[in-house]
Amino acid sequence: MATKSIKNLKDLRNEIDSIDDKLLELISQRASVAKQIGLAKEDSADKNKETVYLNPERQAYILNRVKKYAEKDSSIAAEQLCDIFTEIMSLCLNAEKLTDVVYLGPQGTYTQQATLKYFGRSAATKPVGSILEVFRNVESGISNYGVVPIENSSEGMVSNTMDVLATSNLKIVGEVKIPIHHCLLGHQWAKGLEDIKLIISHQQSFSQCHVWLAEHLPNIEFRMENSNAHAAQRALHTPNSAAIAGELNADLYGLNMIAKNIEDQPDNNTRFYIIGRQDTKPTGRDKTSLVLGAKNESGSLYRLLECFYKEQIDLNLLESHPTKMGDWQYNFFIDFYGHCQDTKVTKVIEQLKKQASFCKLLGSYPCYTHD
Repeated sequence: MATKSIKNLKDLRNEIDSIDDKLLELISQRASVAKQIGLAKEDSADKNKETVYLNPERQAYILNRVKKYAEKDSSIAAEQLCDIFTEIMSLCLNAEKLTDVVYLGPQGTYTQQATLKYFGRSAATKPVGSILEVFRNVESGISNYGVVPIENSSEGMVSNTMDVLATSNLKIVGEVKIPIHHCLLGHQWAKGLEDIKLIISHQQSFSQCHVWLAEHLPNIEFRMENSNAHAAQRALHTPNSAAIAGELNADLYGLNMIAKNIEDQPDNNTRFYIIGRQDTKPTGRDKTSLVLGAKNESGSLYRLLECFYKEQIDLNLLESHPTKMGDWQYNFFIDFYGHCQDTKVTKVIEQLKKQASFCKLLGSYPCYTHD
């Protein structure tokens, strides 16, 4: 009986090897076709326009196909299968043209994690020190795309991103969401909670983990850093310390994993915008973002919102934000389903331009695949 089991196991592994060989051959074929697509784009390109290699709407189409396939097979997790295809697309896009992506750094931030989730590991990624620097890199053509945080489910909107979006000529071309799972990462000498005398982290992470910290590490000393990745770097060189940071930092900085998922809200997540210089085409499952100003008169905000009501368009986001051009002056950031080329959305934008003190289209882009 045992001999038969061993033989069956060997046969099954041989079958797996055969399947792997087919997968490798198909991936190689896909990369070869992708390279031909890149050459075709160059051949047909308008010499006065930038050749676009990454196509967010095409990427969304492929991932939605993968998701639908996975939903028919309960043995396959849709998001994990989509992650695999993201890496395959990343590899193939690199065969067309290397994609340069800039993100809010340093290495180890959740923004880096979002960058890898959207673009895959074959893209050339670079961290920079500020959100403004991300925009400047893309505006100048140094980078093809940028990744910036826009909204956290527990902390709200990211003010700096809103400020720069309002004045930049770049477009939102995509979005991605990642779950925020905080870990307690200790200096190499810190093996357990009893060894920790100091916690280092970003203020936002402290607030998202304060219940766990109060229960497990009461009266501990805290030190603030401007990012979780900087906190991890600091913990690396500070004995008896630990950083609150993402799991990526454990391997990146050689820290000990003392505790996982210490956030108080297990469904905490952050949404990120992908910014670029191109317009995206409709996919049938899109989102549009606007920023507009309300006139300083009675009922002005009501009249702006009435434009959406008349066309039966639901808002995903309505957020007021100071203009920084005077006391008590605010812009309104709005997200809603639909594409700026849709008839209903075109009507709304035309009406908003008449009713608002100003109206700026920030971009129409494919919705995040797993919404």
